[in-house]
Amino acid sequence: MKREKGMNELLARIIEAHGTIDRWKSFERVEITIVSGGGLINLKGRSQDSTPRRMTVWLHEERTSISPYGWTFSMGMRMGQSSCILTGLMQPPYLVYN
Repeated sequence: MKREKGMNELLARIIEAHGTIDRWKSFERVEITIVSGGGLINLKGRSQDSTPRRMTVWLHEERTSISPYGWTFSMGMRMGQSSCILTGLMQPPYLVYN
């Protein structure tokens, strides 16, 4: 219980330092451009490249997207417990359930 109180106080201080809870609630999502690296993609059987990718993270729901994802005309999305890859080539989405 004591640790939970400390974490709540820390969270309150962080939110206050970054513009209050009203400011946080005023944003729907964050979008960034990333260039990824490392060995994880190679372990999944894909080649790693330095293509800039656009990543979107929704702030008030379990939802993310990244584009392109593996292929030029594709996008990966994660919503809650489900993931899908949209190829953009008039094919049905490839769904992955965890």
